[in-house]
Amino acid sequence: MANGDIKYQEEYISNARGLNLFTCQWSPSNYEPKALIFLCHGYAMECSISMRGTGTRLAKAGFAVHGVDYEGHGKSSGLQGYISNLNDVVVEIKAAGAEDTQGSTELASAAHVVVSVEGAELADF
Repeated sequence: MANGDIKYQEEYISNARGLNLFTCQWSPSNYEPKALIFLCHGYAMECSISMRGTGTRLAKAGFAVHGVDYEGHGKSSGLQGYISNLNDVVVEIKAAGAEDTQGSTELASAAHVVVSVEGAELADF
């Protein structure tokens, strides 16, 4: 699959605390993805640059891939590098997952999470 067969999008969403969170999505542009994968970056990282290669490779393999810069990380608002409660990140990722799979029983039942430092907190996803 050539890079032209990958659709890449960026947008901002607001969380429950009123912060703007940057999100990025990679997906196959010519067919339905086989599953949805969330890329969860590590501390003091972001999704659009450090995870670009991974997102592109997974989309080429037929997956929809979504990433979000946690509050205070990357292009998201908030005190740089500071997360007051990691459980808030888990809630936001779960909410994004519910929204992203809405209307697709196939994706909802096949959602996956790829994690980094926060693996223990996100294990209940």
